[in-house]
Parts: sequence; structure tokens; C-alpha cells
Amino acid sequence: MRSIKLSVLPFLLLLSSVALFAQQEVLFSVDGNDVTKEEFLYIYSKSNKEVSFDKASVDEYLELYKNFKLKVHEGKEESYDESKMYQQELKVYRDQLAKSYIVDKVLLNDLTKEAYDRYQEDVAFSHLLFTIDKRNRPEDTLAAFQKATRIKALLDSEKKLESMMKYSDDGVSYIGYISALQYPNIYSLETALYNAKKGDIVGPIRTGLGYHIVRLDDRRPAFGEVEVGQILIRTKANKVTSEEAKARIDSIYKSLALGQSFESLAADYSEDKKSNFKGGNLGVIKVGQKAHAFEKQVYNLKTDGAYSKPFQSKAGWHIVKRLSKQAPRSYALRKRQLSNAVKRDSRFVMRQQEFVEKIKEEEKFTEDLALIQRFSANQTPAIFSSKWDAKITEKDAGVVVFSIRDEKYTLQDFKAHLKSSRTERYRAKGKLTPARLVMDLYNKEVNAQVLKFEESKLEEKYPDFKNLVREYEEGILLFNVSKDKVWDKASSDSIGLANFFEAHKEDYKWEIRAEVEEYVIQSADSTVFLKAKKYITKKSKDKVLAKFNKESEVIIAQSAKYEEVKFKEKYVNLGFFGGDMMTEYVDDNTYKIYKVLQLLPEEHKELHECRGYVISDYQTVLDQKWISALRSKYEVTLNEDVLQSIYK
Repeated sequence: MRSIKLSVLPFLLLLSSVALFAQQEVLFSVDGNDVTKEEFLYIYSKSNKEVSFDKASVDEYLELYKNFKLKVHEGKEESYDESKMYQQELKVYRDQLAKSYIVDKVLLNDLTKEAYDRYQEDVAFSHLLFTIDKRNRPEDTLAAFQKATRIKALLDSEKKLESMMKYSDDGVSYIGYISALQYPNIYSLETALYNAKKGDIVGPIRTGLGYHIVRLDDRRPAFGEVEVGQILIRTKANKVTSEEAKARIDSIYKSLALGQSFESLAADYSEDKKSNFKGGNLGVIKVGQKAHAFEKQVYNLKTDGAYSKPFQSKAGWHIVKRLSKQAPRSYALRKRQLSNAVKRDSRFVMRQQEFVEKIKEEEKFTEDLALIQRFSANQTPAIFSSKWDAKITEKDAGVVVFSIRDEKYTLQDFKAHLKSSRTERYRAKGKLTPARLVMDLYNKEVNAQVLKFEESKLEEKYPDFKNLVREYEEGILLFNVSKDKVWDKASSDSIGLANFFEAHKEDYKWEIRAEVEEYVIQSADSTVFLKAKKYITKKSKDKVLAKFNKESEVIIAQSAKYEEVKFKEKYVNLGFFGGDMMTEYVDDNTYKIYKVLQLLPEEHKELHECRGYVISDYQTVLDQKWISALRSKYEVTLNEDVLQSIYK
């Protein structure tokens, strides 16, 4: 059976996400504090890669977990959890964890998994586009939406997108295939396409470009990432006819069929100057990076090494070769990359806003929108100055602008936030009106305060988060109490450490060692090395240095002692015997010589020679004594029936 060993720091890392089960089976108690079966099983399973529920393994780990809980209980009994430093550290961690928990667990995970699932398919579509004036005025937005809605109503009966091309600001545009996250800020369009069936016409859909009505033309397994080579014969650039270019590409294709290599033909004949010198290699391409005709030919190549028949594009005539295709990566391997991409995309902002609105509804959010609109309307261009300070009456200052449950945010609070937002106010000059700036900053502050409120209530809403915080509480508590009781005590108790060393001196011995002299000879004259080598063979280190370093430091030397294992690691070709020598050439000006002087017999180490090892062993003894004292001090009760149910 594999022995389960648990040091303190790795153990602390394992203590995460243990769910509370208030009415679950109790496995054991420490001084009346219960530990459930579910908690133990989670920790046990997570800390063992190959989980075995045989009696010996479970019992061994159970003892370790009892010891952990005893130490934590001792820390609380001695009020370690009441120290200012402990409280500050816990607050910093809790605040950091709360922010990342909302982002990662509540917002990001679903979006990342959704993007990964969409990556498994490409979707092709056509669209009608109804653009909105860049000034983004409400009346322009409404007009575009109404126009798009009328066209969609007509399409519901005619079912033919092409019939409405005259109304589109983009004509009927066949966009071709796209994948998830391919274009920024089109999440709503992407979602509509992935949720549609082939042939469906959906819309109007709003993006940064305007309103779209889209038709899903096709869906296929993902194009993926393909390394591609090409041979290109241009038409327009060379002022040759399409027929002449076709004849040349056909000739090249025949040469391929006769066995001539693609790479050599690309180097000799391809007119793509960016790739011909590389044998036609274009590198890795993804969906949407090349023209539709080019992409289709690559997609149809099903094996590495396969090449297409000649085909035409706007650039000229091509032959493409599939060099390699990356196998689809698992979600675990792509998760971090996708998460970062999702954070930068509009979908994350949209999901965050949806989350904020949900919290508002749940937490009975109220606001005095008329008050903030009046306040914003009264602002002048002076707000863009760093010295801006709005004047509000004492009566208005205390008026509540918005509230979340019992948390109230007054006009004075908002004014103070505006005053501190100097950078945002300065950057808005010339871009926004004073009123628009105030409303934008107000909406951002509302979102920030709503999320801050949610962070304060995470323990109430998310049991998983509550347990993350609890486990960290226990972790830093264990660290602090162990530091005082064991780690610092072992290194600072010089008398106890010396007594422990004397009592266990037989455990700290030097094995047989070789005493070695190491010389570095630096000279552009190779005869210096030969003379030094001959002299080193017969003379001591001091005499060698005295002879060769009269005018300048030609030789650097040092002595060292090595046990056999370390000796063989350092001097592979040098024997472990007195009198042996080895030379090593470094460069034209540097040589090294190693000389074994003698073998040293086994002997006891001095404390200063093994202090780190002695401290570590002394810590283990102190820890064992501490655990024994805790077992006597606090009652640990075990539910045997629950324990028996764990064994398999």
C-alpha cells in the first residue's frame, strides 16, 4: 500500500471547496466540534491521486486529519484568530477571493465553456445590415430598428433574404464561416447563429455595426488550425490572362503528379513572395482568415500531405497542400486561453450587466433616477476640470440616490465619487457632454456598488465560497500556531537543538569523502597550462599559486570535499582515489584541472555542518510531542459506524 505523507504547506493547499453538510453524518469530533463524513471524503479524495478506500489507507489519512483539526482547535483556544495580523491577512484574502470568485465561478466559467462548445462547429451565414449613425442618437437607433423590423416581417412570409437586398446598407452579404470569438463585440449575433437551424432567418440583432437580419446557411465540424502550403500563379499582377495562368498551374500540377516535391515546385514557380522561399509554407490558418474559395479547398483536404487540384481566386490560380492539422484540444487545455479571450470580449460585459440586474432584482434595489438626472443636467463644462466641485444644498446632499437592502448611497456620496474620478472626467472632455459624463459615471458606480454588495453576501449565497474562506481561515491559523509551537521553536531553542543533536549524533555522519583541489588556469599561452599541469602533479596548492601568480592571477584554486555520490555527479571521468587527476578544456584561454588529494574516512558531523537537517528532525519530534499533548488535552470522539461505511 502506498504510504500517505502530508507536510503542512501542501496540506493547506488541499483545503479548498469543502461543502458544509449541517445535517450530514459526523465522522469525528474534536472537543465537541464536528467533522462530517462528506468533508473527510472530499479532502481524502483530493489529496490522493489514486484513491483507495481500503482500511489501512483510510485509517492512516484519518489520523493525519484528526491531527490537523486538533492544531486548528488549539489555535482558536489560544486566540490566534483574534490577532490583528490574522484578521488583516484574512480580510485581504477574502476580498481578493470574492472578486475572483464572482468573475471566475459566477460569470466566466459558463461563458468559457460555451465558447469551447461553439468552437467545435463553424457556422456560415448571410446578412442584411441596417447601420446606425456614428453619433448613436436615440432617434437614429430607433429608425434603424424599425426598418429592420419591417424587413424581417416581410421575410417571414417570403423566406428569401436576397429579395430584400436593396434595403440593406451592406447589400446581401455572404459572410461565410465563422467560429466563436472570431470577431469582437458580436456576441449577440454569434449566439443567434449558433442557436439557429440551417435555413433559419433571425433578427433584428444589435451589434456595434447596427441591426442585422441573418440567415444560417450552413454548419460544419470546426475548420480548426491547419498548417498550409501553396503554389500561386498570379493573374492581374503579372498582366497575364487567366488562360495563361491556368496553363502554367496545370503544368505544375502534372509535375506534382509525376512525383516532384511540392516544396521545390513552390520555391521555383510560386509567385507568392511571402511563402515561396519557405517551400510555399503559409503557416497555420484558421477559419475566416482566407478567401472562401481558398478555405473550402483546404477544408476538403482530409489528410496531411494531400494537395488540391488547381483552383482560381481573385489573386490567381492556386494549388494548396495540407501540411498538418492540430488535433482538437481538451477543454482543460484550452480553458485558460479561452477565459482570457472571453474577458476581453463584449460578452463578458453583457453577462456582468445581466448579473448586476439579477442582483438588483433579488436585493430590492431602488433608485431616485429623477434626482440624478436633475443633478447631471445642472453640470457645466467645468466638470472636465480637475478642480471641479459641484455645489449641492445640505438638504439634497443627504438624499438617497440608490439603495440595496439596508445599504444607502446618497447624493453626497456620488458627488465625492465624481470628485475623485479626475482621470475619467478629464478624458471625457470633447467626447461627452457634462450630463452624459455624469450619467455614465453614475451607472458605472451603481454597478460597482451592486457587485460590492454581492461580494459581502457571498457566504450567505454560495456554500462553496463560504467553505473556501473557512478553509483559508483554518490554514493561516494552522500556519501561525505551528510557527510558534514547532518551526520557530526548533531553530531558536539552541540548547534543545544541541541536546537533540548529541542524543542522535549517530544519525549525522560523513560517509567516505574525497578531498579535491580545483584549479582554473587562464592564459592565452597554452604552454602555461602544460607547465602548470606538471607542477600541480607534484606540488601543493600554495606552492602552485606562489609560482604562477607572481605578476598576475593566472591560476585560481580552491579545495573541496565530496561524498561519493556528489563526487561522481561533478567529476564523471575522475576516479574516487587519491592521486587521480582530470583536465578539462573550456576555451582557448581557459583550462581546468581537478586533483584528488586523499580519501577521508567516515566521521561524525559537527552541528554547524548539518544544522538544517537537525532542525528539520527536531521539528518532527516537537510536532509529535505537540500532537501527543493535544490528544491528551482535547477529547476526540470517533463514530465507528460512519467510519465503517467509508471502507471499500
